[in-house]
Amino acid sequence: MAMNFAIEVAGEANPLSLQTLYQTLTAASSSDPQQIKSGAQQLQNWEKQSGYYSSLQSIFVDVSLPVEVRHLCIIQLKNGIDKYWRKTAPNAIKKDEKDLIRSRSIESGTNEPDHRLALQNALMIAKIIRYEYPLEWPDAVSSIVSNLRQASQSDGNPLRLTRALLILLEVIKELSTARIQRTRTSLQTASGEVLQVLGNTYVDKVQTWMTFFHQGGDDEGGAITSLEQSLMALRVLRRLLIAGWDFPNRSTQAKEFWNLLSNHFREMLTMAVNHSLSLDGNVRRLVEKHLRQIAKLHVNLAKAHPSGFALLPSSVQLVSAYWNLVHQFGETYGSQSIASDLSNGRSEDDHEIPITEYLSLRGLLLLRACVKMVFNPAQTFKYQQAEDKEEKTQSRQIIKENILTGNFAETAMQTLVTRFFVFTQRDLRDWQEQPEEWERREEGEDDTWEFSIRPCAEKLFLELMLNYKEQLVQPLLSVFGTVA
Repeated sequence: MAMNFAIEVAGEANPLSLQTLYQTLTAASSSDPQQIKSGAQQLQNWEKQSGYYSSLQSIFVDVSLPVEVRHLCIIQLKNGIDKYWRKTAPNAIKKDEKDLIRSRSIESGTNEPDHRLALQNALMIAKIIRYEYPLEWPDAVSSIVSNLRQASQSDGNPLRLTRALLILLEVIKELSTARIQRTRTSLQTASGEVLQVLGNTYVDKVQTWMTFFHQGGDDEGGAITSLEQSLMALRVLRRLLIAGWDFPNRSTQAKEFWNLLSNHFREMLTMAVNHSLSLDGNVRRLVEKHLRQIAKLHVNLAKAHPSGFALLPSSVQLVSAYWNLVHQFGETYGSQSIASDLSNGRSEDDHEIPITEYLSLRGLLLLRACVKMVFNPAQTFKYQQAEDKEEKTQSRQIIKENILTGNFAETAMQTLVTRFFVFTQRDLRDWQEQPEEWERREEGEDDTWEFSIRPCAEKLFLELMLNYKEQLVQPLLSVFGTVA
């Protein structure tokens, strides 16, 4: 329904109703500067009025209305959560209005056809949960998990599952960074339920697309949708496994899923690097994104829960596998060029490094985390209960005896010096284009070394030399003599 009008009267002269609110939103989202200005002023005047935010949501949930108007609605509503949701805020939103907004937020987000609007709604839900979970909204996480369970069973509408995963992702992001201990404890209490439903969804979608790309079929679109959904689920799982348990090695659920992800990591790596398997470029990128998420989990878990990482099944084999990737990547690292990047489908503006380089970088970070476990335990381990101390001793012993042996330290030192202490074509390009930024990065003034192979290799080398200096000095001199 087209409407041509301008709002002339400012202040409180326009009473709040759905009709006047819709008209004002239409004006504020138009291309006419005067209507935008007067509409924005009227919206601001209504901010403190009872019923304003629930009315915004009433317009937002009506998918028959113009997207621009609905988008402005959810932005206004999300911003209002920050300003007026707290009980102590001036002109705080009343309880009955809060209840109404909460009651419609999850379902409307699950059915939202537009991704931009669905994302803003998910962010709004996460903000509300930040304030209200667990005291005011104790069943928030359970409600979202129940919504996910229902969405995963609605085979006729895959969009519902995608939206349910988006809501859960933003909520877990918010809860995993909460500073209030009560909130973190409540998340950990619910983590088992979340992992069960989310894990089943992830496994089901991975099996669907793996079967299609290995065996073929006639539903390529369904396979790609499953690939996108399993990636979204994995993004949630990565955060959940970090924030959901202080000691993941003590959880049967967490250990079983860790094993599953280890198997998937090997299978997906084979798919990504096996060029005999003719995958579409977009499909290959999505598979690689799965690998990036799992690799992030490996490194983040080793940093956040060092004992848990060392005591989880097959962690030693995992670190060894990463070192093999690092060693193999080192054989071609110095010869890489911008031209080779372009031939692999990466533009000069593409900031996403090739998957083999990314995984090698994660391997270096993982090894550095292992070094810290063994040689900087006071800064690495957090807990000091009797069981914690026993696990700390046990995990350090496992890492030192099975990974950071003297022979490994010597081999690693030689590999780092001979393979990674070289400037690539990309380094030289960065030096030419942004000399000041390049110099700052080389000085190690921030944490950018974590995102580049050579600086990260240098950090690991220094820590190995510091902790194995008596054993490594003579071999290092020999290496310098060889390459001089």
